Amino acid sequence: MVRLNLKADTAELEVLKSYLEENASPTLVEKIENGVKITKDGKTLVNKKDLAGFMKYACEEARKLAGKGATGACVKDEIVFGWLIHYFEEESIEGKLYNHIHPAKFLAVVVVLAFKSKGMQFLNYYILIYGTIVYSVITQ
Repeated sequence: MVRLNLKADTAELEVLKSYLEENASPTLVEKIENGVKITKDGKTLVNKKDLAGFMKYACEEARKLAGKGATGACVKDEIVFGWLIHYFEEESIEGKLYNHIHPAKFLAVVVVLAFKSKGMQFLNYYILIYGTIVYSVITQ
């Protein structure tokens, strides 16, 4: 079972998170964890959704099911879980929009390797961007 990085601070949200962890496809897990790039007003943004946003979405969907003048609606579990999957899968439903790479993504990594050769110690520095070495230097 996959562990999703979703905030679930109530028992109800924990149930929803557990359902996603047990039932989300690898593609859906990728969308939940990293968001989806969208274009809005000519800008490329990252659309990142969370469980709080889903609860607002689910309330709106329940209102649509309620009769005119009704003060509430009864919705079966399988319907709510269907909404949950749909909410995170559907790219046209907006969550929180970011204009940068999500903080969980590392842009650059510095790797330092120490080694000894003929009694001298050397440090080898590598800077990697998305796995490609872009800078390397050896110091003594």
